[in-house]
Amino acid sequence: MTTAILDPIVTFKDLVKAQWDDSNVVGTRTPRFSTGWYDETADYDQLTFQDAPDIVVSRGMRGDGTGLIESVQGTVMARGWAIRRKGQPNPKQIVWDYIEEVIRIIKAFEQASPDPGIDVMTPGATFRDTDEKRNPTVYWRELEIEYHWLREPN
Repeated sequence: MTTAILDPIVTFKDLVKAQWDDSNVVGTRTPRFSTGWYDETADYDQLTFQDAPDIVVSRGMRGDGTGLIESVQGTVMARGWAIRRKGQPNPKQIVWDYIEEVIRIIKAFEQASPDPGIDVMTPGATFRDTDEKRNPTVYWRELEIEYHWLREPN
């Protein structure tokens, strides 16, 4: 049995925003939380959430025989974004801390839930630079959150 997630992007964004602890981030900074891609016109740090299409891994009957059910797998990408600012902490440390805080929150949710159907995976690539021509430079780090859930087929 896995947990149903109606809108994975919003579910994870809201969970992280509700449990965010500034004291776990260098400079005790809070990013702006949003869905979608980074707002390039913004002059503030961000934590964004995007997803890839769900994949149906199996189909079958409900345990009580009342209808069909699908086991679905999906991924949400969490990305921390920080701008280099004079006199402020290193943006690489900031985005590192942002993603570590997301990991802490998701793992706490996993441990508190009897069967959340969520796995956290950190990809090999960490720091990236969104636009070398931009001044100040924007740095980001990403985290892949994999989830599994059951849904009724369309």
